[in-house]
Amino acid sequence: MDDNFKLDLENWRVKAKQYNRGRMKIIINLGKEEASAYLQLKNSVFPEDLKEEEERDFLKQILFMGFETFHRNLINRTRKMLEDNPEKAKELGINPSDFQIQETKEIEGLGDIVVTKASDSDVAE
Repeated sequence: MDDNFKLDLENWRVKAKQYNRGRMKIIINLGKEEASAYLQLKNSVFPEDLKEEEERDFLKQILFMGFETFHRNLINRTRKMLEDNPEKAKELGINPSDFQIQETKEIEGLGDIVVTKASDSDVAE
């Protein structure tokens, strides 16, 4: 595999189906290079005789780490945009400090994050 691996997102086939009780199924079909990259990562971390349920847990960890990283970046970019444009933030009635990252419960060993909104008494007039 090439050292300059690049994901070809245009050719990805991804399906997400929402079920009752808040459950969801996500299916991602990987191309040959993406599958090879995943297998190299998995094999560098785990022995070859990895059990199916252990591999599922590994995939979930990778997925949730991506969610957490994306969420943190979104919150930080939003806060920075509001701090850089205080007049726009004031016009919208938004305080940049409303966008905070707080660590909450653990999900399969990973920190989960939430956005908290400051109470009205915390917001500077």
